[in-house]
Amino acid sequence: MGFCTRRYFFLSICLLQMISVVERQVFDFLGFLWIPILVNFFEIIFIIFGFFGAYQYRSKYIISYLLWHIFWLAWNIFLICLYLNVAGLDHEVCIEGT
Repeated sequence: MGFCTRRYFFLSICLLQMISVVERQVFDFLGFLWIPILVNFFEIIFIIFGFFGAYQYRSKYIISYLLWHIFWLAWNIFLICLYLNVAGLDHEVCIEGT
């Protein structure tokens, strides 16, 4: 068994995600939108679940981590499509409410 196993790779990915989310959280605190702060908090919680799941070989923690990240990926794809006006989505209509 070498040092570079799948477990250590997953733990290093979780660590890099944690650093990224904490940086994003700091910049979100500078703004006036509270929903991204709350969602980043949930992101931090699920990254901790994934980290402990990989460290302690708990499959339920890893599954919850993966399900959250599938949702997170879908949400980010939706936002990208919304702001690029893909498939008839228009963010200006959503903001104005008309």
